[in-house]
Amino acid sequence: MAAPKRTVEENPVMDKEKALLLLGRIQATDRIANNLTAEVVRTLILIEECKAYRALGYQQFVDYLADSDVSVMTKHEFYNRKKLLETEGDELFDLFSISGIPLHKRKLLAAGQVEISAEGIYVHTDSGDVHVGHGETTRFIELVSALAKSNADKTKKLEKGKDDFRRLKERLLKIEDDPASGRTVSTFDQVHTVAIGGLAALAAELEQATEAELLQYADGQLLLLASQFNRINTLLSSKIGVDSIELLETDGDHIADLLND
Repeated sequence: MAAPKRTVEENPVMDKEKALLLLGRIQATDRIANNLTAEVVRTLILIEECKAYRALGYQQFVDYLADSDVSVMTKHEFYNRKKLLETEGDELFDLFSISGIPLHKRKLLAAGQVEISAEGIYVHTDSGDVHVGHGETTRFIELVSALAKSNADKTKKLEKGKDDFRRLKERLLKIEDDPASGRTVSTFDQVHTVAIGGLAALAAELEQATEAELLQYADGQLLLLASQFNRINTLLSSKIGVDSIELLETDGDHIADLLND
């Protein structure tokens, strides 16, 4: 790999003395903490924004990062951590870093799922809030790892619901009138396909909702949905003697197969 390109700036944005002080602060902080802390990342952000790297003889900030003799992290590491610092804040960033939580798990956490207070750390899981003492590192790692996995599973379900909706819409677009066979696409066919797809996507979305969100939805939107379902069930029962609730209990697997066709 070619050496980072340096250039001599006659009028650097930040003078060399100040730039060297920033560099010294980064290296000292990194040695003391033995981790890429929030302070290190924020100092690097300052070097980038003030173009202090020019006073150190680098033409571009990425040239400075590429020089392993002075930079404590690579370009990829810096921009990954910069994004995490913006979402986590300094306290959580340092907590996750010192605890050794991998970056890919931290990216799966939603805002507010882990909080720090004077009493300790709170991890807001699907089953409730869990308090973790400041010294319980192993327990904290286990809770965060489980929470990250749960979030990943919910995302997969949501994507599956969206995919089911997409496939159902594609199925609708393929349905065409066939005069030769006498088959026509009715309004029912069109509305039914769109409704099933929408409900599949809604179910996937609700599976990752919190208990508080479900209570909020149940008080309004879901109640309207249930009333329409009850209306359809009453019509089926009175007209042709079919109870859709009973049908779901006895033939649920077949209905699931129809959705996945």
